Amino acid sequence: MWSRSPWWAACPPGSSASVFPDALIERILACPWWDWDLRTLALDWQHPDAAQSMLEEAVAENRLSRWNPGWRLLERGQPPAEGQPAPLVFLPG
Repeated sequence: MWSRSPWWAACPPGSSASVFPDALIERILACPWWDWDLRTLALDWQHPDAAQSMLEEAVAENRLSRWNPGWRLLERGQPPAEGQPAPLVFLPG
């Protein structure tokens, strides 16, 4: 099953599996870095608390746009002949 949350956020708060403090996890889930186009923001990943603060400031100041990787939707087309696999077809959009 696909989850938009990173693996470390799925760990129960306070568990020994948690990588970050509970307060930081809550901040990240409230303003997740994976939703934003970070190419214009120099985040220092060695200091996650400071990086999260910088991200929150940039979002509050409207300096970032939502990440849009240009995904394409696919669906199965009609098989060319009986017994043949259905081709993947790009949907418009």
